[in-house]
Amino acid sequence: MATIKKVGKARVASGNVTVSDANTGVIIVPARAGEHIIVTDFWVRAIGGAAATLTAAEIQGTGGTVVAGSVPQASLTQNVVNRPETTNVVATNLAQPFVLGSATMIPKGEGLRFITTGSTATVASSFDYMVEFIYEAA
Repeated sequence: MATIKKVGKARVASGNVTVSDANTGVIIVPARAGEHIIVTDFWVRAIGGAAATLTAAEIQGTGGTVVAGSVPQASLTQNVVNRPETTNVVATNLAQPFVLGSATMIPKGEGLRFITTGSTATVASSFDYMVEFIYEAA
């Protein structure tokens, strides 16, 4: 289960997800009625070995249509922190500081989930993650 801390308006969810849970998808930030989620930063790292066979590890809305961040399998080597600025990491729906409307919001009524895409992930035992986000009643 994620630890969520509030710092001003921003919140930070962090934790560890087993590969088994990541393969099926696990909620890391709960939905709040009538509010969107805007993701402002994230990182992901593989623990216990390099992740193999999957396409990517993603942080996405629980509806599965909006991806906040995607880390490809080739970047998921053991203990390497993958951030939005890391080569090959995709963060197309990440909010940019001080740029209003720079991100696609996670739809109202959705939370955030950590999930692997493509084939079932193997080798790594788990993934550590951190997601910085804002609940927004837009």
